[in-house]
Amino acid sequence: MTRLSELIRGESKHTLAMPRWLEHLASIGIVTANPETARRQRITNIGAFVAGGTTLAHLVVNAVHDPGGLVVVHIFNAVFALLALLVPQLHRYGENAGAVGLSTLVLLGTVVIVWLLGTASHLQIYFTLVGALLLFVGMQNWKLFSIYFVLFTMALLLTLNYAPHDGLIMPQDKGLRNMLTNQAMINTNTVNCVIIFYAMAALRRAEINLENEYARSEALVTTMMPPSIATRLKVMPDQRIADRIECLSILFADLVGFTTATHDLPPDQVVAYLDELVCAFDALCERFGTDKIKTIGDCYMAWRVSTAMDQVEQGQLAGLRWKCWRRLIVVKCSVASVCNCALGCIVAMQPPALLGTRASLMMCGVML
Repeated sequence: MTRLSELIRGESKHTLAMPRWLEHLASIGIVTANPETARRQRITNIGAFVAGGTTLAHLVVNAVHDPGGLVVVHIFNAVFALLALLVPQLHRYGENAGAVGLSTLVLLGTVVIVWLLGTASHLQIYFTLVGALLLFVGMQNWKLFSIYFVLFTMALLLTLNYAPHDGLIMPQDKGLRNMLTNQAMINTNTVNCVIIFYAMAALRRAEINLENEYARSEALVTTMMPPSIATRLKVMPDQRIADRIECLSILFADLVGFTTATHDLPPDQVVAYLDELVCAFDALCERFGTDKIKTIGDCYMAWRVSTAMDQVEQGQLAGLRWKCWRRLIVVKCSVASVCNCALGCIVAMQPPALLGTRASLMMCGVML
């Protein structure tokens, strides 16, 4: 029988854990309290950092290739990288401000760099990164994504048909174009892999959190009512539950004088005593197929529905189970002397205690 403490401390499914420094980096500039929005903004931040990193890689490689002839390109790459790294600061201005800012930066930056270095450099492949925008804004903002998809497609067609093949800067340097082609292909694969990997890890983490919460809520329902009733409520939530039970055994146990007996005891000792007692009752309920109804302080209530066709046999079976229960409780909970109450006397229906069972016809229902 699952207890509330077991639900709280129960094992949860585990997923891929990102390094703490990466999570702090991805959370820069995020001020929203909405988990779904924060997740998309973290993915946007990862995209911005990867875009800035690949641009800095272009800057370093180009500077090594020709420090003086590509000054304009060096300045462009440095400005682009700086603006990309500042994208997380846009989140405070709107839910999708960072995503829009990054997408606009990539769109305009790719158009400019392709015209400077030509289509022979194949830098226009960066237009294909528009698909990542859907991870930045989410499916609920598909109209915004559609607008940028059209803009990126038009820009791609424009550069392919009208941009100079060898560009405006150092058009005679074929080796530079070949180097840029190789680097653009590698960078595109890197950006796609990093963004998709982080996005899928974040989505998987959210799914597992939902699964864990659902499992806890399902288990909580079964601790509040009998499993059969809980199942019926989940399968048919709108149907009224009102059953005629031909033979039902109910046990109600109360520690008479418990408040007086425990008045001078430390709270932790009293709670430990009750916890031990309830644990024993729970174990016996599970062993004999009995459903716990509830506990109220030092009171314990449980029931058992007999399933045999013969009511006489049902009553005999229920009575036998309760007798076995009484004997086992005396052995199981010998620690009851902590509160100066002999639990064996309690279960045996001797003072100072009350314990009763009765098997009879019962009308039962659930009202929500």
